[in-house]
Amino acid sequence: MHATCFFWGRPINKSTIYYGMPRYYFHFLDPVEVEDPVGCECPDEAAARALAIDEARALAADGVRDGLLDLRHRIEVNDGRGTILFAISFADVVAISC
Repeated sequence: MHATCFFWGRPINKSTIYYGMPRYYFHFLDPVEVEDPVGCECPDEAAARALAIDEARALAADGVRDGLLDLRHRIEVNDGRGTILFAISFADVVAISC
């Protein structure tokens, strides 16, 4: 069964998210930290990383629509104990060319 996760008030449904799996927390830093108090269940860290990449791209696209893209913004992913597992910056997931 799939779970619904909420990223900063916006629901997402991903086929890689399942009930009964480890919970990961996706904190948005821009540079002020917006904590994810609920988290999202993912099968493993690789699935959490894929979700963080998708959400970083979506948030970067939102910024472009608003007229500002700050490549320093990032999503920091923690496990249920609060340990930082990794961070994905917008610069990691967006290629800019002229």
